[in-house]
Amino acid sequence: MNKIYLEKDQLSVVTFGRGAAWFDTGTVESFYDAQCFIRTIQNVASVSVAMLEEIAYNNSWIDRTKLISCASKYGKSPYGEKLLAFANSVVS
Repeated sequence: MNKIYLEKDQLSVVTFGRGAAWFDTGTVESFYDAQCFIRTIQNVASVSVAMLEEIAYNNSWIDRTKLISCASKYGKSPYGEKLLAFANSVVS
């Protein structure tokens, strides 16, 4: 596919910064490897990976009110609590 896009002059390249990781998850085993990697990052470094609502807020696709509304839908789950903590840390 890359060769086709390159020939059509439609290929763009993005260099990932430090801390980025890429997994090809085309097989069950490689999907599991990616899942284990994410789980390790989240548990060891206490960093949430790809909280979509946080990304939406940071890109101004939703406002703080919508962010809090989204967080409340997850209730007392760990994800909901992390999202609510993020929403509460945002200065409006």
